[in-house]
Amino acid sequence: FEANPPFIPKIMGEMISCIERLLMARETVNIGLSFSVILPGWQEQAYWNKLTNEKNSFVKARVLIAASDHGFVSGAQHQRKDRFMDS
Repeated sequence: FEANPPFIPKIMGEMISCIERLLMARETVNIGLSFSVILPGWQEQAYWNKLTNEKNSFVKARVLIAASDHGFVSGAQHQRKDRFMDS
C-alpha cells in the first residue's frame, strides 16, 4: 500500500500508529503486507521519531529527499503553465 496523508503532524502520527497495528496483526496470521509511506522530513515531529527509531523493526528502508530535489504535479495541472509545483 502507499500512504501519503495530509501533512498535519497529528494525522501523520495516527497513520503511523495505524500502520504499526496492521503490521503487528499481520504477523499473527502470517500474511504479506507492506507500505510505502510518503511524509515530510520534519525531524522535530513525534511521527519522525517513530519512523527513525532503531527499535522499529517494521522500517526496512528510508529515503530522505531534499525539498529542492523534488516537486509534485498539481491537481490543476491542465490549467497551469508549469505542470510541476515546488514541494
